[in-house]
Amino acid sequence: MEAMEDVPTVREFLLDLGRLRLREHGLDEEVASNNSPCSQAAALTSMLQKRGSIQSPQVAKAFRRVDRSAFLPKSSGTSAWDDAPLRAWDDDAQCVVHLSAPSIYATALEALELNESGISFLNIGSGAGYFSALSATILGKNSVHHCVEISSPLVARCRSTFDSISAVYSDSSNSEFEADDKDQTEKTNHIMTQDGELFGRVPELAFVKIHIASCFELCLNSSMHFDRIYVGAGARASDAHLLSRLLKPGGIIVGPFERDNSSFGAQSLLKATKIGFHDSSFQIEELMAVQFAPLARRVFDVQGRLIEMVPAENTEEEEEEEEEEE
Repeated sequence: MEAMEDVPTVREFLLDLGRLRLREHGLDEEVASNNSPCSQAAALTSMLQKRGSIQSPQVAKAFRRVDRSAFLPKSSGTSAWDDAPLRAWDDDAQCVVHLSAPSIYATALEALELNESGISFLNIGSGAGYFSALSATILGKNSVHHCVEISSPLVARCRSTFDSISAVYSDSSNSEFEADDKDQTEKTNHIMTQDGELFGRVPELAFVKIHIASCFELCLNSSMHFDRIYVGAGARASDAHLLSRLLKPGGIIVGPFERDNSSFGAQSLLKATKIGFHDSSFQIEELMAVQFAPLARRVFDVQGRLIEMVPAENTEEEEEEEEEEE
């Protein structure tokens, strides 16, 4: 009987195996045993690299640095780190939070070819803001970064999240990154990623602008044009012309577009590179099959009062089908 006490349980064996794997990724045993978000982010990043969704060092660093759970309701728990989409009511039931699968975000980030050269970026249907947080770590503070989201409660939630994770600390190379002694003490208590960065802190988000609007309401004649655009909701083929007018020559747009123009059905995540100054001239690459919720637009009456908010060009038949699926 005494000999049996030396035999490790299945749980202990799995914990030891988990610690070993995390140490391979540069994380210490304390982080592994605590099952912290930092260790979860590192494990998720490693998995996405092995699957080929993450290919570049900058995208890997972004996934290791950003705390995905910070953008989700507390009820999501450890499912925040699954490679699966998540959709749930916020903790105060003011809005629905929806994040795509990490592998889709990774594929989109790679396709956008983001860098720190001061490029301009537009996130259409920015939602909870997770994709913009990932993008901001790559773009840096010198980029022009705008988010457009039609849901007011979701924008309020996103702004609150950005404020909480964009707290800045002293940086001798930049006077804008000054902090008091309390902030410095808090910095020493935070977990560092294997890249030497503070996990869960994205000060670059302080430079991101979030707008409550629909992309269908943007003034195309007066709006600036962007080097990169990400579409975070399903777009019809007929929407491509409108969105292309927001893109600079040589710019890249990535998003889910329908394959069949006759109805809102199967979608593909596309990468379209604008060739020259013509809005209809693109080099298109199909990245993967996806299924996103459709882009929404507001419907107003003749007095300009808001009637309702519906998916872009959705038919009543399609709405009924969506309700049945739910």
